[in-house]
Amino acid sequence: MKTRLIILIILPAILFLLLPGCEQPEVERPNIILILADDYGYMDSQVYARHTLGADLDEMYYETAGINRLASEGIAFSRAYANQLCSPTRAAILTGKYAARLGFTTASPRMET
Repeated sequence: MKTRLIILIILPAILFLLLPGCEQPEVERPNIILILADDYGYMDSQVYARHTLGADLDEMYYETAGINRLASEGIAFSRAYANQLCSPTRAAILTGKYAARLGFTTASPRMET
């Protein structure tokens, strides 16, 4: 009887005291920033216009210093499929599928009549 009592009380207490030493090291997670903007063209960012055209920053109409800094300090995504409207873009982001496969090719989904 005493053996069972020791196993039921003492053993869990010892395990509880040893658990903090068994912690797994924290894994550093990346910071991901997704910028979704309506009516914003690929060439409207200085960093992408310079990447594509090789143009000088002083010759560009828009000044996008914040986006330029984000791209220089991290990884810039340069291969993507773009939609010309916001509804298909949002549908694609929410589902992970091409908007055309979902039937979203205009400002609102295709409706059956």
